[in-house]
Amino acid sequence: MKKHVLLTLFGLISCFSAAFAQQRTLTGKVTDQSNGQELPGVSVTVKDNSPTARQRGAVTAANGTYSLSVDNATVLVFSYIGYNSTEVAVGNRETVNVALEPSSRNLDELVIVGYGTQKRATLTAAVTQLRREDLVVRQVATASNLLQGLAPGVTVTQQSGRPGADGASINIRGVGSLFAGVTPLLVIDGVQQPANSLETLNNIDPNNIESITVLKDAGSAAIYGARAANGVIVVRTRRGATDGIQIDYNGFVSSQQATRLPERITGLEHMLLRNQAVANTSGPTATPEFSTTFIDAYRANPADNFRYFDTNWLGSVLSNSGLMQNHNVNISGGSDRIKFFAAGTFLNQQGLTPNTSFRRFDLRFNTDVKLTKNLTFQGDLIYTNATETQPGGSTAEFIIRQAIGYPAIGPGKFGPGQYGDAAQSNFRNPIGSAEASGFNRFQRPNTIFRGNLTYRPFSFMDVEAQFSSNSREQIQKRFLQNYQVFRPNLTTNNLDFVANYPGVNQISDAINRSQLNNYLIQTNFYKTLGLSELKLQLGFQAEDFYTETLSASRTNLPSDQPYQVVGTLNQSNNSSVNDYALAAFFGRFNYTFDNKYLLEVNGRYDGSSRFSQLQNRQWGFFPSVSAGWVISREKFLNGLANSVTFAKVRASYGQLGNQNLVARDPVTGELVPAYYPFSATFDLGQNYFFNNLLNFGVAQTAAVNNQITWETSTQANVGVDLTLFKNFNITADIYQRTISNLLLQRPIPNFTGFSPAFVNAGSMQNNGWELSLSYRNQTTGGLKYSVTGLLSDVKNKVIDLGGQDVISGRNISTPGQPVRSYYGYLSDGLYQGADQVAADNALDGVATTPYIAANTAPGDIRYKDISGPNGKPDGVINGFDRTIIGNPFPRYSYSLTTNLAWKGFDLNVFLQGVGQRDSYVSGNGAWAFYSADFISSAFAIHRDAWTPTNPNATYPRLTTDQGTFNWRDSDYWVRNAAYLRLKNVQLGYTIPASVSQKLNIRSARIYVSGQNLATFTNFQKGFDPEKEDQNGDFYPVMRTTTVGLNLRF
Repeated sequence: MKKHVLLTLFGLISCFSAAFAQQRTLTGKVTDQSNGQELPGVSVTVKDNSPTARQRGAVTAANGTYSLSVDNATVLVFSYIGYNSTEVAVGNRETVNVALEPSSRNLDELVIVGYGTQKRATLTAAVTQLRREDLVVRQVATASNLLQGLAPGVTVTQQSGRPGADGASINIRGVGSLFAGVTPLLVIDGVQQPANSLETLNNIDPNNIESITVLKDAGSAAIYGARAANGVIVVRTRRGATDGIQIDYNGFVSSQQATRLPERITGLEHMLLRNQAVANTSGPTATPEFSTTFIDAYRANPADNFRYFDTNWLGSVLSNSGLMQNHNVNISGGSDRIKFFAAGTFLNQQGLTPNTSFRRFDLRFNTDVKLTKNLTFQGDLIYTNATETQPGGSTAEFIIRQAIGYPAIGPGKFGPGQYGDAAQSNFRNPIGSAEASGFNRFQRPNTIFRGNLTYRPFSFMDVEAQFSSNSREQIQKRFLQNYQVFRPNLTTNNLDFVANYPGVNQISDAINRSQLNNYLIQTNFYKTLGLSELKLQLGFQAEDFYTETLSASRTNLPSDQPYQVVGTLNQSNNSSVNDYALAAFFGRFNYTFDNKYLLEVNGRYDGSSRFSQLQNRQWGFFPSVSAGWVISREKFLNGLANSVTFAKVRASYGQLGNQNLVARDPVTGELVPAYYPFSATFDLGQNYFFNNLLNFGVAQTAAVNNQITWETSTQANVGVDLTLFKNFNITADIYQRTISNLLLQRPIPNFTGFSPAFVNAGSMQNNGWELSLSYRNQTTGGLKYSVTGLLSDVKNKVIDLGGQDVISGRNISTPGQPVRSYYGYLSDGLYQGADQVAADNALDGVATTPYIAANTAPGDIRYKDISGPNGKPDGVINGFDRTIIGNPFPRYSYSLTTNLAWKGFDLNVFLQGVGQRDSYVSGNGAWAFYSADFISSAFAIHRDAWTPTNPNATYPRLTTDQGTFNWRDSDYWVRNAAYLRLKNVQLGYTIPASVSQKLNIRSARIYVSGQNLATFTNFQKGFDPEKEDQNGDFYPVMRTTTVGLNLRF
């Protein structure tokens, strides 16, 4: 026995000794094949499945050289961003020099498309794919913001900077609907996500994303049928590789500040402008609101926070900076049989207002297992838990609105827990609302599972089955707490308690649970016949969605410890349950001849539970066809091969459907999904009084129409892809997108008690074009650089609405104009004298009918009389004079991205903007002394209000009557919201490998970056031009300064 053990040990020692003896040091240099320049930072890895393979890798130094330990059997893989990877067998060589080929457009790159991949060279549709290196240069809390300016035809708008609500809205190629949702379909790792929501995307850390692909036309999106009317965003997360274990750490810490805020005026300015407004409203002999004696005393005595005040409300509720930090650790690796990717991320974002924050923790585990030679399994498990916190009394946006509007002469805060009666009327205090009004907390746990089996029984066929489950909760806990309001007593020099605000405390809980299950089975056939390649895909997909909500509340609690008080008084509750289901059969056929002539046909037959089965409205067929011609492969272009590297023209045509109906909630006013628009639904909470008693009732609350069916989007696209001189890439597209059978809600009489039913009526159209230009090269001094410019435009037009315009406030949708255009009066400057007012009043010949209003005076806005009951001007400003005054949708979106890399340093500069857009300004921050529910102030911009000595003023005369007709919807308040923004600048440095490897670190990079560093615009001062409507109810977009670290082990 001992003999056998000794022989075994001797054999093992001999093997190890032999292996060790064969190890030697290999050196070499990596250069650019096109110009011979050395390439620093190239990854040199051992193609090996052992855990030590990564440790034996290297990264080229600043002069392109490397060294590592190898043996004769070693195979090295050289990879670098922007170059084609190369594998080299070492053999018995001591030196291996490699020249990497620039990837240019990398025509063999696989692009993610619906239910599969295609080579970029053979794509026939409008598709933009962003790789990981395009995304990680921007440090953001929500991934939806990453797409801004990176994909032509994709409009990304960030409306808010509040933690937890700073995600962007995304539109692809214009507006796709009025009431059926406009958000693109989101597909993550092959799983379709809930409709009209980007939350799942925003929960993904950008470091875990491998690529994001945007499917923009019917040729690429028709395979998704009724879910893809607004385009598709396909996200692929990172997966494991077969080259050993790799551990990455990516972390950053950021300081956030507000980009633009309205400029305040002092307490003294407020009193002077307020007195001016009183005189303008009630006459020059009217008693001023602030006496000369008081103003003189205020001038003589600096604000002492007891008798006189000069409160900076906005500065009191907004801190100078909010801290954000993000830490991501991921580990990947595997063998030929098993590959895995595991990641954990923690994000903590503090708001600028007190008690405002967002925290997110997520875990991800992706696995790929080769069960047998022909059978593979993919399993993904993702858990995310996000917590968003706001003050209990108000949203952060409304608190900022109050802080913008409150006059500086009001008392802010006397001491801890002592808040001033700021408005001297309703006891509300923005500082108290921010600091001491309780909490409103949303916790959102989300668990996603995906399992996929792929079986390949023959070389020409594979079968794929997939199941996924998305379980989501939103748990809201809100405590509305009173805070104490005081007034200074000038007799006793003490503070007098005035009231508890808001006077009623309340606790409420609400739980929403939803479950989305997705089922997929598909089969793919592949066949090559000479120069012809054929692919056929057939499949079936189904999904079911279930959601339930339960809420309860109690008011007038006897204690400020809400969870320690029991009882049944003053309580209420509510609940709801909804569901829907979808099913579809789909297919795709691809034909390629000689990689030169390309054809693709897609079709999907969709069924939806949102339409009536009895009326045969549930099913719809949505086809597309696309074709391409790779001209550069033609013999007649052989003479231009050095200049025309690649050239392809392509075209597509097809139809898509939409059934994601939304309706306005009658209680909250928010747009919510309409699950059963074809069927009567009943509300169990319709209580009524009868015989002096409250009785519980049941009532139908919405009119129904069982004839409604799919909206249809018919799309045509023509495009060209060019690569010139290997380094200059051009992509251009023109398209038309026509939406018919629009789902609308027609107004019905209020006495019915119903909300309107949906009908299919009308159509609209989007026409646009896109251009992408990029150039990359390297100088003889080793400077690598690339420049990418994007420019696109889309013009929306309503064609028909069934004979009836859709009007909501100051927005109108009417034939011939963009959807939701601004609708109001045309202004004609300001009245400069009483004679001008009298002349207009006499236009209609009726002395008792004023042109605008009875109290019109010099300094007021003058409106144009453009029509009347007979279609002609009638000398009176009325509803007949309203017309289109602006377009809220952006035109001419553009961006410019520049990347530089030299000797370990890298620089990214990103500019983004909009060339034309209208935005309407109103409310606090735009109108002086606006709010009627609390005393409000003027702003710095109102220093330029009209007076007889300032006839060319920017703003009308100041008044105290909430503006009356000066605040009518008119083009006077429409502003040019075009802008150019320095969106991102990042400077990084990769530590030389000779230094980092001594610390057992494969690579290390540090960087600093800035987001939203500067904005160039003529828009209203203090407001952000990205926000669609400006009414003073906002949370500013953040300017972010970041320090970050990337480590790889």
